[in-house]
Amino acid sequence: MLHTIQSFLNSPKYARARMWILGVLGTLVIFQAGMAVGYHKARFMEFGGPRGDMRFPRNFFDEGKSSHGARGTIVSINLPTLVVAGFMNDERVVTVSGKTMVRTYDGVASTSDLRVGDSVTVLGKPNDNAQIDAVFIRVMQNPYASTTPAQ
Repeated sequence: MLHTIQSFLNSPKYARARMWILGVLGTLVIFQAGMAVGYHKARFMEFGGPRGDMRFPRNFFDEGKSSHGARGTIVSINLPTLVVAGFMNDERVVTVSGKTMVRTYDGVASTSDLRVGDSVTVLGKPNDNAQIDAVFIRVMQNPYASTTPAQ
């Protein structure tokens, strides 16, 4: 009996079957790894990613005193405050300080570089006046802006 098992384990049929099974298992592992990478890339894109449309989880920019951020268009600037109108025209007052980081889509900026009409995403902390104390402001590239100068 032991001799029969040893001869089967040393046979070419068993070697081919073993290689086939290992190949199938290896293929399944590679596909699973690809699915995991795709899932994480999709999750990254859901939270902003390089597309520039900045999607955030539901209620991240909620209405109310406890909101930790705002996104939309700057409608007025009177430093150290600015007003950001959201996509449904809800206006949020944002306060900036010397510690506020301002970034553009391709580099570093400052609060003096902010302009009325800029599309921004603001992350910060709510204060007692229902304003957002900005920690980080990202100036988004306006996808509708013309690349040719006005004449």
